Amino acid sequence: MAAELRTVLDVPDGDREIRAEDFAPWSYNLHYLSSREPWTYRHHRHEGCFELVYVFDGVLEHHLEGTWRRFSAGDLLAVGEGDYHAIRGEVFSYANLILPVDFWETFVRTLVLADPLGSPRHCGGLTVRVVPSLRREFENRLDGLFRHQQTAEGERRLRRFLGLLVFEILWMEASDEAPGFAEGAPPAWWSDLVNRVETAAGIPEDPRSLAGWAGRSREHVARSCRRYMGCSPSQWLNRLRLDRAALLLRKTNRDIADIAFDAGFGTVAHFYRLFRRRFGLPPAAYRRHHGDAP
Repeated sequence: MAAELRTVLDVPDGDREIRAEDFAPWSYNLHYLSSREPWTYRHHRHEGCFELVYVFDGVLEHHLEGTWRRFSAGDLLAVGEGDYHAIRGEVFSYANLILPVDFWETFVRTLVLADPLGSPRHCGGLTVRVVPSLRREFENRLDGLFRHQQTAEGERRLRRFLGLLVFEILWMEASDEAPGFAEGAPPAWWSDLVNRVETAAGIPEDPRSLAGWAGRSREHVARSCRRYMGCSPSQWLNRLRLDRAALLLRKTNRDIADIAFDAGFGTVAHFYRLFRRRFGLPPAAYRRHHGDAP
């Protein structure tokens, strides 16, 4: 999927480089881009259209809202009309689907659903992960769009593709209020994740690994954690580590440093600081007051 790109010039702040009328009267424009050496596309914005960026393989970095973010195979990023952004990478292959804002908004209205993007005018770096079970079908439909773009057949395929995108990927990722969920109750995937984490022999060291466990994007896992746990993934995992350490302090006579490392803390000092903040006592005093092991 190699592609020749024109030289990208500096784009002054506020200028828009990609316009919906550039590919009118068709409803979409699709590029396949890849590289095996350092590559970059300078900052730009859109006018009347927005992008969906899907990574086939490798690692792609996107500069959005002031920070560089990394995306890998299966990640799908929405870039709104007003999102000023840039792209870079070394070894990657990705698809860039550009849709007119008006077309998207009309399509969503016909479904009588809330827009799963929030708004195509500013998506805020919304990222979802296409789960492995859907990836082949998603990529096949994307390939059909690529081969039939700027034809009547491509226009027909676009609506079928967007149906898969909205109902199987974006809607289920961006909203947990789908039919079948009790009001305010967490979805099944979140309950499964909590059970897996809380019963695992070792609590994950990196909060980012939760996305792989859940089959969801890191952003969606973080939003769900704040919603259902009232804290960030890092805070939740630290709380579980501290609870596990407190149990060992109460029920065993193991060395405190050994307990700290076993619970997943990199240093004893860090463990002491977090433990005292959570339980109001340092580990040794907590053991004296609450321990019942001989």
